[in-house]
Amino acid sequence: MKKYFLFITSVLVLTPLCYAQEFSLQLEGFKNYKSTHKADNRAIEGASPILGHELVIDIKNSLLHPEETYEKVLELNTNFEQLVWKSANAYFTTLHPGLDEYCSNKVVTGERSKWTSAKGNHGAAIPQEVIGLVTDTYIENLDKEINSTQEVSALKSNAIATANSFQNKRYNCPNVLKYKKLEQKIEKFCLGIGFCVKSSKIHSIISSAEAAYPRKQFSINGFTRYVYNELLKTDNLKQKIKHVYDAEVEWINKKKNNETEEKFFAYVINKSIEKNIHIKDVMLILAYSMRNMPSLDVEYALSPKKALLIETYFWSFRKLRTMLSKKEYFQDVFPKKNFKRNPGFYHYLTAALLGCEARLANLGHNNAILLGIGTKVGYKFDKLLKAFDKNKMKDMRRSEKRKYVMEKMRKQGTWAGIIAGKHAARFGSKVCQSYKRKLKKEYRKEKRSIDKSLPRKERKQIKKEMKSALKASYRNILKEYKAEN
Repeated sequence: MKKYFLFITSVLVLTPLCYAQEFSLQLEGFKNYKSTHKADNRAIEGASPILGHELVIDIKNSLLHPEETYEKVLELNTNFEQLVWKSANAYFTTLHPGLDEYCSNKVVTGERSKWTSAKGNHGAAIPQEVIGLVTDTYIENLDKEINSTQEVSALKSNAIATANSFQNKRYNCPNVLKYKKLEQKIEKFCLGIGFCVKSSKIHSIISSAEAAYPRKQFSINGFTRYVYNELLKTDNLKQKIKHVYDAEVEWINKKKNNETEEKFFAYVINKSIEKNIHIKDVMLILAYSMRNMPSLDVEYALSPKKALLIETYFWSFRKLRTMLSKKEYFQDVFPKKNFKRNPGFYHYLTAALLGCEARLANLGHNNAILLGIGTKVGYKFDKLLKAFDKNKMKDMRRSEKRKYVMEKMRKQGTWAGIIAGKHAARFGSKVCQSYKRKLKKEYRKEKRSIDKSLPRKERKQIKKEMKSALKASYRNILKEYKAEN
């Protein structure tokens, strides 16, 4: 009887979760969005401004595999792309004046803690102080989009143009341009020395500096746009992201049952490579899987379905990341190094990605490690400087200032983050060099299999083509960037 009661209770509890979700993208519903926060009248969803609150809640609460959730959303919203373009148009049109004002200030100061997170415990969501002030304007713009009878092609073009204009402004804020000037100075300091110039260019491409607006953050955003742009370019992303997700779930289940001694990151990478996923794609997806917030906006205008795929997986990845933070899993996540304090899964993996990219671009192991350290030094000290209350420091004695600075560094884990960057870059360097050796081994094997009865000239041409294919298979970031620009 007791077992029967438990079964019935489980059915009653889980059934509403399975069937109450509509997975519907209703733009009209955006206008009625009310938060549990007091005096909160926003209409823009702080965690996912383009999809809106109701659909995001359904995706977050889904008990389906993320691939099934993604398919369900598209199945129930046959005009998904048109709705997304309208939502994006309303959002970017509303926030552009605020971005102009933000960029007119050369330095953004103030404690981030003074800003109210739009989603309570989601620190990287858009603050209430930003989106709460534009509610009326947003609803006005949303109504225009809802009532618009534009042709699909015109709607798409407008959304992409508006999103690109917004993103270009974020790339060209004064507080971003000063970083670009600094990068140019560093490159001049290299005096034309090969590895130094290459390192500088790799960091410049990957760091993707942009204004944080509408999120109010200590530091200029880095890595975010590079990771997203690369994911949007990735072919067969649907299969690749599924393999990485399934590998993460598999490790957690095995660890729970004491069936594996392998560290989490190493396990996921090895399993994904077994599925013939390029190491670069694995590192990108793995880094994305450990983010705090999806932070997708322009991506929806450029590629609605891929952006939906990425966000749907994000909310499932987030549950896994929460599990990995627990004591029973945490010390088995990072390869070889046990951290007393969590350096941040995403921050660790972006440094590992940097080390990996350096190796794929034919830089040495030590160069890769220096890049990992350098990027974390820049990020951590930029964040630290923006956290200082300069008015408060004016009246301090030298000893008090020193104590104040040290306390800020301790709270922000400045040194711990830099040390983590070093270990992460070393890991990324080794993993990607090992992958290159694997490709070379396959190349040599294929080279030996060339038919020796073929004319010498023909064999030479085949070898030349194979060597070119091998070099292309490394996916050297410097060569790819040069080809695209």
